Amino acid sequence: MLFGATSSPSGIVEGYRSPILALRKELDLFANLRPVFSLPGEYSRPGIDLLIVRENTEGLYSGREHLEGDTAIAERVITRRGQ
Repeated sequence: MLFGATSSPSGIVEGYRSPILALRKELDLFANLRPVFSLPGEYSRPGIDLLIVRENTEGLYSGREHLEGDTAIAERVITRRGQ
């Protein structure tokens, strides 16, 4: 699955669910791949070629959030399957 950059509303929108979070959950897309490499030109550092892999369905990406009074709580979820 390839998905480009998106943005979400900056305020609370009743019934809004982030499309990227819905796709991750529905399709079990657990890895976020971020390639980093040097671009040609004198402004660039030569020889950089990295692939950063980030898990993005558990931890604070689980989407389990709620309000308790004036406090926003985000649950960090870690499962055996996700390890």
